[in-house]
Amino acid sequence: MKISVGEARCVMGGVEPGAVYNFPSVELLDDGSFYICARRIRSLTDPKGVFEAVRYDSETGAVRPMATPADFEMTRHPERGFYTCHVTRIAKRRLLAIYTAVPNCDETRPMFSPEDDGIQETVCRIARSEDGGETWSEPEELTYHIPDVIIPSRIQMLRDGTVGFPIEVQHRYGEPYREPIQGRFVYSVDGGRTFDRAAIVPHPRDFLAGDARCTFDGEGNLIVFYWGFDLAATRDLAVYRTCSRDCGRTFDPVAPVALKKQISSPMWIDGDHFLCMYQERFSERPGIKLMLSRDGGWTYDPETLAELAVFPDTPDTENPFSGFSQYRFGYSTLTRVPATRALATYWHRDEQERFGVSCRMIDVR
Repeated sequence: MKISVGEARCVMGGVEPGAVYNFPSVELLDDGSFYICARRIRSLTDPKGVFEAVRYDSETGAVRPMATPADFEMTRHPERGFYTCHVTRIAKRRLLAIYTAVPNCDETRPMFSPEDDGIQETVCRIARSEDGGETWSEPEELTYHIPDVIIPSRIQMLRDGTVGFPIEVQHRYGEPYREPIQGRFVYSVDGGRTFDRAAIVPHPRDFLAGDARCTFDGEGNLIVFYWGFDLAATRDLAVYRTCSRDCGRTFDPVAPVALKKQISSPMWIDGDHFLCMYQERFSERPGIKLMLSRDGGWTYDPETLAELAVFPDTPDTENPFSGFSQYRFGYSTLTRVPATRALATYWHRDEQERFGVSCRMIDVR
């Protein structure tokens, strides 16, 4: 098998300095186009983000603006900040979104504390679209709560009808964690109307199960890859993974794979073949790259390496919370297109400080 990478297409920003884009999230729509929602801010540490969305046709290159899941709240409460937004197709023309708002946004402070890596208070909202993302409902607050801060990943549709998503757990600005940190999978058993249950993802003490990315293997089991971060030593660990064989009710203890990259997006291909896109910040050629695994996603063959985008320099710290302002790329995701094709999406900035969100089509043959 070989990885081939298509031409890059900038779908947001990239024109002039000033507008900063990050955290793009993507969903494949019924007509084969893609719904892409990203956060626009004034700097990488700015807590006062807003969402923008587009529909992207990868065949023609056409891009047009779309409504965002947070439009109702952004219009009613322009003083609030917004952080991440993920959209999932759950049925024909029906989309379900989960996003995070910063209701008491303090623009005098960065999103993450430079002293203790704590985050400004965020809350999770659910929004729904019945027309393929053209319009969105008034948002609802997520039913499930914990004493600390929830940062949700993309909603997943499991084979038994369960609807759920992994979460990253953060502590509040200037405060310690209120309970022992623990990865979780929050889920709904009523088709996504109410998210009020959670399964525990076993992992070591002082382990941040961050930026969860999901895929399904050939048997429909949920595979979750995590960016592993050592909270005690404030440094990156290897990429870790877990598996649920019972539709999100229980998970294997997390275990490392043979990658040490900050965010890794897996995609099952067939049999034991997995594609993984990852962010390599600390090397002679930092950038976003792809490799293939032939053993179920545990080890990766360097001879299959393909580069999606390469950038000129590296941050001066491995702590992503304090070094985030130095980043030139990030939040890369794979969105499956039928068979062995995927759309790779990522944010980036160039030497002229122009930020954008770009896409490239990936084929595995």
